[in-house]
Amino acid sequence: FPSHDMRFVTSISTTNNSVELVKIMVTGFRTNGANESVAYERTLRIKNSAGTVSLPTIQSDYTSEDPTLSSANVTPIVNGSSVDIRVTGVASCDITWKVVINRMR
Repeated sequence: FPSHDMRFVTSISTTNNSVELVKIMVTGFRTNGANESVAYERTLRIKNSAGTVSLPTIQSDYTSEDPTLSSANVTPIVNGSSVDIRVTGVASCDITWKVVINRMR
């Protein structure tokens, strides 16, 4: 990854000539005994036009973070024919991630 400040949490594959509405829910719980946590909900429109993937719309539906993790954020990034879901702003944090993806295709 371009930075150690990003954590890959999952990837969403796409098919040629398709559009999807995707709801992503991500939670993270810090495993250092501090009981710090984050929660995110994002809605994406993922378009694959002849193999070219784009994210025309990203809606931030919900963000909740403990103050010590306030620099964290969920970031969808096109990676070839897939969309990687990464969390930024969590360098040097031991965090257990959980991800739920609802897809309408």
